[in-house]
Amino acid sequence: MAKFNVARELRFCANIVIPSKERALDTATNIFQCNAGRRHRVFFTDGSTITTPKSLKKARAIPSGAAVAYQPLTPKKDRHWNVKHFTLTSRGRDSAFTELAAIVHALTFAVMERALYLDNNKKTSNGKARWSKVTVFSDCTSVLQTISKLRESTTINARLLDDPIIRHLMAVSQYLCDNEVQLELRWVPGHSSVEGNCHANAAARYAAKHPYVGMHLE
Repeated sequence: MAKFNVARELRFCANIVIPSKERALDTATNIFQCNAGRRHRVFFTDGSTITTPKSLKKARAIPSGAAVAYQPLTPKKDRHWNVKHFTLTSRGRDSAFTELAAIVHALTFAVMERALYLDNNKKTSNGKARWSKVTVFSDCTSVLQTISKLRESTTINARLLDDPIIRHLMAVSQYLCDNEVQLELRWVPGHSSVEGNCHANAAARYAAKHPYVGMHLE
């Protein structure tokens, strides 16, 4: 299990890319054909919070869902989508939190898969095999903009650092950076028929509608 060094000063290490819609769609659609492979891992994330109609005076949010979709390291002819969905049992009223939680868990999966990759390649590469890049797609520009501010030391205040999910986000990004893995968070337009985003969106909505199915996360 990877160990994160949180004793020293945390910093956020990633490139945040919010391109034009046309360019974003082109990148998300063609990324597997261009440069995604054994050393470049790609994850799609989404969050969903379902509320009762606004016409009701006492509208309240039901448990929210977050999801991560990615393709495993298998031969292309056998490649399929791995989709993980989670029911969020706290802070469920905050839709931005669900999007952030999805991104954080995508990075956690990236670290776990990297560890497996290194372990499987020790015999053939003398333990020197490594990933070069991790790309995470999100359709929430506001969350990506919030994360981008974490790179500016003047904006990292005590309130943000007291948030466990923010600290975990920064620690995982720092871990990947320290191990020479380039991390990139990219915007992808939602509901635009991008396969990975469609899988993540459907799974997040399913988790939100079925709070007693799947994994529960605080």
